[in-house]
Amino acid sequence: MDFFTNLLEPLGISLLNLVTALIILIVGYIVARIIAAIIRRLLKRTNLDNRLADALSEEGEPRRYQAEDMIAKVVFWILMLFVLVAFFDRLNLQGIALPLQSFLEDLTVEFLPRIFAAAILLIVAWLVATVLRILIRKAGSLLKLDERLTKHAALEEGERVSFSESLANATFWFVLLLFLPTVL
Repeated sequence: MDFFTNLLEPLGISLLNLVTALIILIVGYIVARIIAAIIRRLLKRTNLDNRLADALSEEGEPRRYQAEDMIAKVVFWILMLFVLVAFFDRLNLQGIALPLQSFLEDLTVEFLPRIFAAAILLIVAWLVATVLRILIRKAGSLLKLDERLTKHAALEEGERVSFSESLANATFWFVLLLFLPTVL
């Protein structure tokens, strides 16, 4: 026992701290794996992440990566960073623990709340834009704008363009464009 104490004392680490740190590392690793697996299973049950990945990828091109796996890996490594901070902190290795802790603090206090707020703003923008698009389509069909404009434009049958549909789509994208500076 004195041998290990004399060996670890210059490092400022007691045997109890070393064992506790190893337990933190092992248990943290297991818990991070379990949480990542749970998130992967939950995402596989939903279709939202697949729709998002399909929307962001090129049409007709197969996806090389599964969104569930990527999100689960990101969650695992973020949790492991917390575990590593606790591990290094227990070993009194502040030179390693403090930069990681600062990074995690920036991530959880500044970055994630901003991403969450931006996501909420995007959802609100999408809802407002969708409602306006539906209202413009309904108003166009009630007022029979397409028939009136086509009659005055003297277009052939194959040349007809839906004015109300074009106006509805332009309004949709304009509303999203108006929200874009706030989101960014």
